[in-house]
Amino acid sequence: MSVITFIINPTSGTGKSKSIPALIHSYFPTTGHTYRIRFTEYAGHAKMIVNEEIANGTRVIVAVGGDGTVNEVASGLLHSQAALGIVPTGSGNGLARHLKIPMNAAKALKVIADNYVITIDSGEVNGKPFFCTSGIGFDATVAERFATIKGRGFINYIKACLNEYKTFRPETITDNEGTTYKGFLLTVCNANQYGNNAFICPTASLSDGKLDLVQVPTIPVYKLFSFLIQLMNQTLDQNKSCTRKSFSELILKRKIAGPLHIDGDPVAHAAELSFRCVPKSLNVLAPL
Repeated sequence: MSVITFIINPTSGTGKSKSIPALIHSYFPTTGHTYRIRFTEYAGHAKMIVNEEIANGTRVIVAVGGDGTVNEVASGLLHSQAALGIVPTGSGNGLARHLKIPMNAAKALKVIADNYVITIDSGEVNGKPFFCTSGIGFDATVAERFATIKGRGFINYIKACLNEYKTFRPETITDNEGTTYKGFLLTVCNANQYGNNAFICPTASLSDGKLDLVQVPTIPVYKLFSFLIQLMNQTLDQNKSCTRKSFSELILKRKIAGPLHIDGDPVAHAAELSFRCVPKSLNVLAPL
């Protein structure tokens, strides 16, 4: 195996990344693998590091952080021979959870040392890659609110959800196939969940060459608890009020630009959103 490069976001999630360098130093010398550790210093730095490492012949690059760090590292690895490893230290860790990568850092390092590579699809919206989900409903509104809150973590995310739930109103969306949507959630899925084992599309596959558009209707307060139960126990697809459309390419249109998230992070607004699946575009280290 060539050199393994760990890219660490020291500010990811709730600060768990800070303990990872010592763990790497204690574990990897026993495996016989050569490794190096690099730290991100600003937004976009991870992708710059990936480009440098690929140019130097590195074939395993590990994202140590949350879904935002994973997105940035994975975006730089698309269509390359190099493979993505993940040590999940974020708030949601959606892609890692779908791949069944352990949340325990030491066990995640073993997955990297085992070097079992699979190839997965990625998604794209207006040219921007995503690997878990991209949404334009309530989840996008919450992502914007969450980005303004000091501190990360699940509890802060719940607070953002509760604050936005009071005032959120769905917008009308149409697609290029003539379907109209007005959902509480309108989420495009590559992976089966947002993160934290919240399964928005339980049957989504990372290797079927398709994305899934999931629409969840407006949820009144008295149905909120049952919705959350379905979301967490992987039965939302049994809810007859929800709809799902599988597609390779789809354009969603709204009257004006509004919130959009990519893998949980808010991005620049747009009124027209062009989604497409990019099959077999990313090599990933996964559990045996």
